[in-house]
Amino acid sequence: MRAAMFLGVLLASIYQVRAVVFPNFPAGDIQTAGKTCHIAWGGDTASTTAWKDMSIEFMTGDNFNMVHLTTVTTGRDGTVAGSFDWVCPQVTPNAAIYFYQFRSPNTPDYAWTTRFPVASSSGQITSPPNSTQPDGAQIPWGTGALVDPSSGTPPPVFTTTTTTSTPTTTQPPTSTATPTNVAPGVVAGCTNFFTETNLLCYQIASTFSITVENFETWNGGTGVCNALQSGLAYCVGSKPSNIAPGAIATCTSYFTETTLLCYEIAAKFGITVAQFEAWNGGASVCNVLQTGVSYCVAAPATTTTAPPVATPTNVATGVISGCTNFFTETTLLCYEIAANYGITVDQFESWNGAGVCNVLVTGKAYCVAGP
Repeated sequence: MRAAMFLGVLLASIYQVRAVVFPNFPAGDIQTAGKTCHIAWGGDTASTTAWKDMSIEFMTGDNFNMVHLTTVTTGRDGTVAGSFDWVCPQVTPNAAIYFYQFRSPNTPDYAWTTRFPVASSSGQITSPPNSTQPDGAQIPWGTGALVDPSSGTPPPVFTTTTTTSTPTTTQPPTSTATPTNVAPGVVAGCTNFFTETNLLCYQIASTFSITVENFETWNGGTGVCNALQSGLAYCVGSKPSNIAPGAIATCTSYFTETTLLCYEIAAKFGITVAQFEAWNGGASVCNVLQTGVSYCVAAPATTTTAPPVATPTNVATGVISGCTNFFTETTLLCYEIAANYGITVDQFESWNGAGVCNVLVTGKAYCVAGP
């Protein structure tokens, strides 16, 4: 299999002008098996032919060993902005390990979306099996499969032969010192800078393991993505002023809470609920998320171990000995608690006693992570 990776091919084109289509949806958004899934892209503005006959493939795997699952569509016009809807297939596991690949017979370039989760028909999502790429990059991944492999369509065979160069993984130039070419709108206190070449916001965000929202906040607001200038230095690392009290000091990326639950935040950023808790003060954070507060969604691997969890005094009857994480019941049902903590209902029952789902008591602490 070709040695290709998301950032590798994207960064390979930084230093040479190439026509390219720009996937912009999904951007980590949760998709659901058996339901309509939306794909969108920005058209190639540099060529009227390179992406005229574009195919879109449903993929999985790590950045070096991408696995084709099925061809979604062919013959799309990628020279203009467009979209395509299809019904997402049943997959296993239901984790944030899937992505779309865009290619055309008229260009050696490839383009990809970020990884996104495909939830089960009932809304269940699990954590990616792997937290780091083969080269050590902190990008969760896994290799999924179609539940019915026979339903997959082979990758398109292009009749036009293109020559590709070996992609380079050289990172764009960055600096922790404040450069002299800082772009207007960059926030004070920026801790890391990137000098723009010809990348778009989502590509910069993916390169530096931050969110597009982070990048916009640090560089003047939502309008910055439409006015990036080559040669100017933009902020790709900064600490917001509204950081949650329990967030770790070594956090590298933040998310400002709106109304999402822990499992939704974890799925959006390709992390586990356990990692989110470890980076934001421990197991209790999922019960006290505050709108408008910034929570940590990325950190060095050495900080992913959660602090010891003390057994609360309000433990429900039936909870097993050695539980490592607790949830205090409010009005949630078993399947909602399971989804919030990335576990199954069977696990929840095994840790809290058979039949517990029929007798949940508000105010009691239940086990959501076994020994």
